[in-house]
Amino acid sequence: MKRLMSICLAVVMMFSMTTNVFAQSIIPAVDKTTVKKGDQVVVTTTMEETVSGVASAEFHLAYDEDLFEFDFDQSVPGECDIAKSGDVGGQTWNGYVKCTYSNTRTAGGTINAGAVLATLKFTAKKDVTEDKEGTFTSSVYTFAKTNGSHPVNEFTNKSISVTVTPASTEAKGYSMAVSGP
Repeated sequence: MKRLMSICLAVVMMFSMTTNVFAQSIIPAVDKTTVKKGDQVVVTTTMEETVSGVASAEFHLAYDEDLFEFDFDQSVPGECDIAKSGDVGGQTWNGYVKCTYSNTRTAGGTINAGAVLATLKFTAKKDVTEDKEGTFTSSVYTFAKTNGSHPVNEFTNKSISVTVTPASTEAKGYSMAVSGP
């Protein structure tokens, strides 16, 4: 009888130690992979897999401040609200955009696979003098589920690159060739 109880206890302990692993990400996608200085690039962030029971979350999109300026006024929230530096209790942060999700229902909310979290617009800086590659990297800063778990470490960071080029030095307009006798 003791042996049977020991085996049952071992099996119960084994199953209680397993965890759900999402192994998912916030996926950044860009509308173009090359832009000229002064041009705009749109970065859309989407959820890779469906997650339910979400109480709150904070996602970040890091970007190269030497190459891009974040355009808060032209960005569009999706499932998340977008915060700009200085908006949250006067806090300032540089080099990333904060997107927050909150759901106060007892069961929490569901963020579906492919759901657009935010559509963020950036302008390539005008002082670029040579081709440079800039990276946009998504990460999960906080993540709270209604069951009390905080599976931040179950998300992996994802990156996508955009090349910024100097504006063309080629003259725009018409040209004429003149030949003489």
